[in-house]
Amino acid sequence: MSWSVAAQNHLGARGGVAPRWLLWVIAKEIVGGAPVSFGVWNGDDNATIEIGGIDRLYYGAQGHFVVDPIIYSSKLEVRTQNVTLSGISPEAETLVRGYDIKNAYTELHLALLDPQSFTLIDAERQFKGFVNGSPLTTPALGGGGSTIALQLASASRKLTQTLAVKKSDQSQRLRSASDAFRRYGSIAAAVTTQWDMV
Repeated sequence: MSWSVAAQNHLGARGGVAPRWLLWVIAKEIVGGAPVSFGVWNGDDNATIEIGGIDRLYYGAQGHFVVDPIIYSSKLEVRTQNVTLSGISPEAETLVRGYDIKNAYTELHLALLDPQSFTLIDAERQFKGFVNGSPLTTPALGGGGSTIALQLASASRKLTQTLAVKKSDQSQRLRSASDAFRRYGSIAAAVTTQWDMV
């Protein structure tokens, strides 16, 4: 993570900052599966914030937006990150109920705002990955607030996916009737093969 020169100068001058979290999700429409970008932040109102030279619209989180501490590591391992949103926020409900967010690409940015003017000083990406789950908690009547807990898995999860596609002999033959590569695949583990060295 490296802040811009403007942000470093502001921080070096011991200027105050108002940090805000920005969550960006690229989900899919439930009907048709077209990609839809959706942003939520822990500011009070909706805001358009420039990230990587592109303006993004972030909806206000309606008072509840909690990001668990981010743990960094030099190891190539899948990290998980929890983000909790208000379950009664119309924007958060639209995100989890209005779109298909299973395995949706996500980014978490930390934005530094000037506390006087609330103008953006800089924003840096702190996490990127995929939505791993989004349980909704609905409390009993009078028992507290409703929450949406987004469980995110880091982008290194992509490294755990196999490149080989496991197919049966029948599926291979649908592709090409003469393709007998997986002909004995279903019994290969049960047969002892003697390898002769010549």
